[in-house]
Amino acid sequence: EIPWGVWAVPMLWWVLLFGVLAFSAMCISVILRKQWVENERLRFPILEPVLAMTEGWESDRPWPEFARGRLFWIGGSVAFVYIFWNSLSWISPIFPKLPVRGRLFSFFGRDTPGMFTYVDPFTFSFSYFANLEILFSVWFFFAAFMVEFGTFNRLGYSIGRRGDRAGSYDAASSWQSLGAFCVFVLFGLWMARRHLKDVVKQAWRPATGKGEDRELVSYRTAVFGVVVGLVFTIVWLNRAGMDYQLALPLVGMMLILYIGVARIIAEAGLLYVSGPMTAQTFSVYLLGAKSVSPSSLVALQFSYLTNSGVSSLGRMAHITKASESIRDSGRRLFGAVALAFLVTTCFMTFLTLYVGYTQGAENCSRWTVHTILDTVSKIKDPFVTDWKRIRFFWIGAAVMAGLMLLRYRLPWWPLHPVG
Repeated sequence: EIPWGVWAVPMLWWVLLFGVLAFSAMCISVILRKQWVENERLRFPILEPVLAMTEGWESDRPWPEFARGRLFWIGGSVAFVYIFWNSLSWISPIFPKLPVRGRLFSFFGRDTPGMFTYVDPFTFSFSYFANLEILFSVWFFFAAFMVEFGTFNRLGYSIGRRGDRAGSYDAASSWQSLGAFCVFVLFGLWMARRHLKDVVKQAWRPATGKGEDRELVSYRTAVFGVVVGLVFTIVWLNRAGMDYQLALPLVGMMLILYIGVARIIAEAGLLYVSGPMTAQTFSVYLLGAKSVSPSSLVALQFSYLTNSGVSSLGRMAHITKASESIRDSGRRLFGAVALAFLVTTCFMTFLTLYVGYTQGAENCSRWTVHTILDTVSKIKDPFVTDWKRIRFFWIGAAVMAGLMLLRYRLPWWPLHPVG
């Protein structure tokens, strides 16, 4: 039997934490909406097909405007057959998977990082709406990555393993990319400094606010929601056993990862995006496992559950953008999103516990097992601050700073920082 009573209190606190994080993400999206949508005019490519689905429903025809063409049904049928047939192989081995995945290629020699060839309709569809400049930059920097770390492999140079399974190719590429990622986010916030100053003024004196009726919540609610959410998360982690010296950089990096992922999705239309490294790995290697208590490392291990929400919460910015298309007011959309979040979270919590007890939790995912073993190794064999990783962080930050400077000074510069 499933001991529901034992799980009631822990799940209540975890659902409360996820709810606070989701609300904080929504508040951040409200604060940045005007800067991204009206001032910088980001494209939000993913919303183009979503908004197209809402056009033409006012007529008496049974299908919306976008679904009345033959080309749509041809493309939809191809994608449906591909997904449906490969799904059958999960149920029975009688149905072989379509051979859409090729093999691993190393274009610059056997020591260079490999690349899988893979036919994916999702990639085709999202790339169709993405900016060509961004797609070229992704290709260019991926080639540069293979050359750089192929050279490291040939020379036998390494600064260690990734630190967790959510990192990049190795420790050097993870920390180098994270440094570039942080500069990308902080530079964007610096460009938005005037807008952020106005938001704080309107939050402090609501009577002077203008145009707040277009937001999901008022600026006062958004600003205080972010502050209260960050404080609540830090205190929650501390009560779970994590020292404040570890909770502070952890929550700070989680904030940077959320803003950066949301910005990349809004600008590039690449749906499946995550940070180059987890905030947990950054925090523990920044401080060193020797300066962190074992209880903090255990609490840090359970905080990995929040990582899956970073890319999901990154789509909150699209909700604030979509609120412009609501006829009467976008405020009603906030209630709908909150209800959907609550129902989904509660249902998945119930389903996870049910499947875990009836089928065995380890059959669902081995991610928790890997993170527990990694935590045990950090407790048994602690280490000091890894300055080699910090050095690669600053290398990536310096390169990104140069790219951002060229981007804004030279109109003809072809490489986009998102790459």
